[in-house]
Amino acid sequence: NFDNFRYSYNGGIPQKATVLINFDDNWGSVMQNATPILKADGLTATDFVITGEVGEVGYMTLNNLTTLYNQGWGMGSHTVTHANLPGNSTENITFEISNSLQSLNYWGFNRSDRYFAYPNGNYNSVIINDIKQTGYVLAKYGNGESLRQPNIYSDEPYNITFTVHATDVTNQYTVKDLLSRVNDAILQKSLLVITFHQIFNDSTPVVSSFKTSNFAIFANYLETEQNAGLLQVTNYTTYLSEINQTVKGATGPSLTVAPISNTYY
Repeated sequence: NFDNFRYSYNGGIPQKATVLINFDDNWGSVMQNATPILKADGLTATDFVITGEVGEVGYMTLNNLTTLYNQGWGMGSHTVTHANLPGNSTENITFEISNSLQSLNYWGFNRSDRYFAYPNGNYNSVIINDIKQTGYVLAKYGNGESLRQPNIYSDEPYNITFTVHATDVTNQYTVKDLLSRVNDAILQKSLLVITFHQIFNDSTPVVSSFKTSNFAIFANYLETEQNAGLLQVTNYTTYLSEINQTVKGATGPSLTVAPISNTYY
């Protein structure tokens, strides 16, 4: 898990909490309402792109994505059509996984392109294997909290990041909920992955949404705590690069596994 990487990199003592901000589905509301806030606070994020929806009504255009990429954002894969992968044929699964990566590369997005988000958080061992074979080095799902990352490949130390947990934010979350998770990460000096979908100015019945004003409070808090030296807000590429993990599929450094007794593990 990522804490194992931190343990190896920092000599067994994690230095500070790390927060990774994610957006799934490349919604147009993110470009309109969230990105100005993040830019003002000096923060970047990773957008997991449904490549077949780029330029469609309600979604970001290719120019939008390119603008964010040039500002330091990462662009990860979220399949071509947001298909429920476990319910698809082998051929369709391969198409969704490989063609989304090809599109990202064709558009010039080579930062975070090898990171994958499972649509609706659904996956199985066959899909994980297909993702590995395609060349991805990390995959996440949004049905859990991110403070306890599992190690499902104990015999493959370079392939232990294919079930990364992310806090999947819905309209049921309050600002207090999110800040509580940030504060827990600060206390534990751990990794916190937070995924947003749509960001709207007003409250909405759309479950996968968060209010713009609340998002601004959250982002401002991250900026304050980062300036205080209590956490770092970064993206997957930068995070893994800092700990000397190769992000293009080559074998990485020898890992030192953190003892189970460590409270942050």
